[in-house]
Amino acid sequence: MGYTEYQRQSLINQYELMMLLSDLKEGNDTSEISFDDIKVRLKALREGYTDYYDGEGTPLSDEVSEETQNDVYKLLNMYRFIQSGISKSKQTMPEFYGYDANEQSSHYSFMSFLLNDLNAYSDVKERLEDNLNTHGFDGDRDVWLKRYKELTAKERHDNPGASIDYILTGQKG
Repeated sequence: MGYTEYQRQSLINQYELMMLLSDLKEGNDTSEISFDDIKVRLKALREGYTDYYDGEGTPLSDEVSEETQNDVYKLLNMYRFIQSGISKSKQTMPEFYGYDANEQSSHYSFMSFLLNDLNAYSDVKERLEDNLNTHGFDGDRDVWLKRYKELTAKERHDNPGASIDYILTGQKG
């Protein structure tokens, strides 16, 4: 669900006032809403992460499209799949690559938000730590992702080793 820039700014102002007028402090989770929750909501509103709007004078980023957010989810899910099943394949654990912060800034910032602010995908975060910002070198990430999307969930579930071999090498069987 998208908001106009005015609506987003209004919500940001409300959350900032809520922080100022309440006894919310970092680490104090005794209120109905925690300080950390408000910080995450503010970042989601400022950065345009529509999946994390919570129904509810900082420059606002353009909203990040659903397509971009879905691209990031698919990539992280692929990495999770590879990491969890690599022992069943003939391959060794590859390097994982994020996005170029200059050329793919929406992808990069949304991935950073998921990993660093929401602490989501903690199981793959460590493998991405050094390569979150690829500085233009994406390895085989896009080729792997294309192959991952070609496989059905049933194929991945029924034969994870062969699926990972296909994702990483392009060879079936």
